[in-house]
Amino acid sequence: HLLVLDVSEVSQEDFFQQLLGLGRPALVRGGAKEWLRSEIWNRGAVEQQLRNAIFDAGHIPYAGSFGGSSSGEMSGAEYLDWMQNFTETWWDRPDRPAPGYVFDGDLASSADGKWIRDAINEAPYVLRRSERIVDPTLQFSIGPSFSGAPIHFHGDAVNGCAVGRKRWFIFPPHQSFMSNKPVFRWYQQDYPRLVDSGLPPLECVQGEGDLVYIPHMWGHGVLNLGDSIAIAEEFVPVPRNA
Repeated sequence: HLLVLDVSEVSQEDFFQQLLGLGRPALVRGGAKEWLRSEIWNRGAVEQQLRNAIFDAGHIPYAGSFGGSSSGEMSGAEYLDWMQNFTETWWDRPDRPAPGYVFDGDLASSADGKWIRDAINEAPYVLRRSERIVDPTLQFSIGPSFSGAPIHFHGDAVNGCAVGRKRWFIFPPHQSFMSNKPVFRWYQQDYPRLVDSGLPPLECVQGEGDLVYIPHMWGHGVLNLGDSIAIAEEFVPVPRNA
């Protein structure tokens, strides 16, 4: 399983030396609590802010760029109403489409997303006011049970869970791959074979207020365990000799 630490065990210096410096993924229990202001990051408050936003809900994040299906533009009110009526009865029905998932890298920088910027304390504590990173990019996500991100990889990132729980599947760079298969289908169809092969991914369950760190080029997929709301931040480390 994944390295799991308590926030009291990981200072900012520990993060840069022992996690980022070594390319070691980890779950930090309580690591996002200072980042996400609890009076704003609750389901009711977030839903109120989202009702007038416009975004795509795809079966995978950025569905249009990766061969997935998308709802097209819809209002936050329409999506939230759909979420409220969503049922989990289709879990064993392969003919049902994957549940819609919002993963938006533009909302947080837009006028509609100003509340997101106001609802966080600068950055997660491990990155706050650090000159050792550049180009931080905020991303917002919301989705029901069984939605989430398929296996993929990118640069260094942290993810803070505000509402709900998320199950993570994490692969070292030499096992990383890009997939456009919805994560719940991957879990049904491909995950058992990986376990049987003796090469299962690292795993953890992220709860509210927890922080997950994913190093550069590590593959990962995320399966929402119930309704989930989260914020992620991708960033670029500054080389030590820069």
